This record gives sequence, structure tokens and C-alpha cells, in this order.
Amino acid sequence: WCNPDEVRSCIQILSLLRARDPQANRPSLAVLSPYAAQVDLLDKAVDEYAMELEQSGFVKPDDSASFCNTVDSYQGSEADLVVVSLVRNNHRAGPKAALGFLTDQRRMNVLLSRARWKLVLIMSTEFLRVTLAGLRSDDDQAVDLLFLERMLNAIEKEKSKGFATVVSAAKLKAMCK
Repeated sequence: WCNPDEVRSCIQILSLLRARDPQANRPSLAVLSPYAAQVDLLDKAVDEYAMELEQSGFVKPDDSASFCNTVDSYQGSEADLVVVSLVRNNHRAGPKAALGFLTDQRRMNVLLSRARWKLVLIMSTEFLRVTLAGLRSDDDQAVDLLFLERMLNAIEKEKSKGFATVVSAAKLKAMCK
């Protein structure tokens, strides 16, 4: 699975980032995705942007050859700043088929817990909400996927406290002009 729109959003986000004090402390940066096809696209795009990232004060995590990795290859590692591309935004027949990797709570926990300081999620919250709303309450899948609803609610709660920001793709694009 891959999502070229999220790759473009990732590069736009990276273009806005600057280390606070790159001379004193060069923060590590990792760009993660659950899907190898997405990591391949991200790696090509980020590689073209790598010099700017390094000039902005960022270093690759753990002497890695790349800023980009799959969540499975990054398990056990951390970076100061982690940008995550969740990829999924489709209308498959059922929630499990539509959500794919995102239904695996353990792997999602690994994906969302790699940042030491800041986590940036690139995802379609509308897709997640619509997919989760389509679950029947008597369906066993509904119980298995409640963690995704809790994640979305936690994002909203942190947003209301000023600790999270949700930026639409259109607003992000306008910020980068």
C-alpha cells in the first residue's frame, strides 16, 4: 500500500521543521510507515530533501543509512522527532480490509511510541472516523478496534488542551507556499 498524497504532505511538513539549536543538539528524525511500498516512496522523496534536513539541524536516527523505515524494521528504536504516514484512505468492503495494518493494536503501539519528543501523524482522520462509525456495536471487530477510536479521541483531547494541532492537507499546502 502507498499514498502519494501523504508523501507530498510529509515533504511539506519536513520543509517547515527546524531544530531549535542545531549547533548544540542535533535532534534525530525518523519517517515511518507500516507499508514497505510507502517507505520506498518516502525514502526517494526524503533522500532528495536530505541535505536540507541536515542543514536544518536533523540527523538520521541511530546511524541509519536512511531517515525512512517501516515500523517493523524500527521496533526497539527511537528518534527525537518521528513523522508517521499511516497511508490508509480507502473504501473497502469491511473495516478490517479498509484499515489493514491499522487494526493491529500491538504494531500500532510500536508505531506511535517511537518518538522521544514529538510525533507527527499524517493520516485521514475522516477516513478513520467514517470506517469506525460503520462498525456494528454487536460486531466483535468493533471491540477489537476501539483503540483506534480512543486514539482519535486522545488527539482531540490534546488538541483542546493546546498540546496537539490538526492541520488539513489544504492548510498545509498553503503554509508551504
